[in-house]
Formats: sequence, C-alpha cells, structure tokens
Amino acid sequence: MTRDLDMLKIDIDVIDTMIRLRGAPGAPQVQAEEAAERPAEPEGE
Repeated sequence: MTRDLDMLKIDIDVIDTMIRLRGAPGAPQVQAEEAAERPAEPEGE
C-alpha cells in the first residue's frame, strides 16, 4: 500500500509540475504531517 501511495504522489507531483510549467499556479505545498494534524472537515454542511 505504501508503494501505491508513493506512486500516486509522484503522479500528482508530475501533474503539478506540468501545470506550473504552463503558467498556471499550482497547488499549495502541504506537508503530510500538517494535513494529518488538522481535524477532518464534515462534508455536506
């Protein structure tokens, strides 16, 4: 599972790089630890 997540992150990083090379602002950089510390936001509210 960890390998799959690593491969997914690489894919996302490549897509983000291509978007930035085309001149559009990319996604903000968020560290995994910071995202894990935030409480989950309820959906549908």
